[in-house]
Amino acid sequence: MSTTAVDQVEAEAFAGRMLGVLNSGMLCLMLSVGHRTGLFDTMAAMPAATSEAIARQGQLDERYVREWLNAMTVARVVDYDATTGSYRLPPEHAAFLTRAAGPNNFSSMAQFESLMGGVEDDIVNCFRKGGGVPYSKEQISLSVPQMPTSSRRNATWSGWVSRGTSCSMILTC
Repeated sequence: MSTTAVDQVEAEAFAGRMLGVLNSGMLCLMLSVGHRTGLFDTMAAMPAATSEAIARQGQLDERYVREWLNAMTVARVVDYDATTGSYRLPPEHAAFLTRAAGPNNFSSMAQFESLMGGVEDDIVNCFRKGGGVPYSKEQISLSVPQMPTSSRRNATWSGWVSRGTSCSMILTC
């Protein structure tokens, strides 16, 4: 049996990259939560504020808002001032995370991460047995206020169907 020497530097670099992928995946889900709860829009309209004030303004549970804010702080999406205990969404970030960003709203696009997770088992089954994901599982309503035309093109996804201010994703294997 032959053995291959492992380049420890390359292995550690790869492990670091994979850890970054996992962290980014979790951040993507948290971006989606911020979009779906309206937290980015709420924060964009407020000065720096405590988690209590942000939760109150957004009519959300403070504990979950605080935990979300901490995740956003670690990801450097939201600024945190430890002396005042306040959080702030910089306008440079709001320009890409709020509904006002229109087609540049990355937080609304983050919803695709969880959508893929919702049909992952079906897609894995397609790899094993062929076929496709039934339409009943493929049609997923999204909270996407302004889907850019370029995103509606046929690409990896078989297509988009616009429905007013939301879209339905159609997946095929």
